[in-house]
Amino acid sequence: MPNSCRELLQQSLLFDIEVNEKGQVYALGAVLGEQTFQVTGKNKIDRNLLAEFDTFARNARFVVGHNILNHDLPRLRHLAPSLQ
Repeated sequence: MPNSCRELLQQSLLFDIEVNEKGQVYALGAVLGEQTFQVTGKNKIDRNLLAEFDTFARNARFVVGHNILNHDLPRLRHLAPSLQ
């Protein structure tokens, strides 16, 4: 277990997705330690991009976000079932 709040945050993946009225994921943003991962409207969020996100998130010990269990993770897994 982390010894401080700072250590906890450094080990935590904080992320969120945005979904349009058609149910399509059109934006994804994440922070892990000092690194960021951000995708907005210009790039299509598909399996290849989610594989990059999976690599980005690989070293996270914790995952933090708003409604990630009932919303974000199921939608991402639908797009890319092999996400870790």
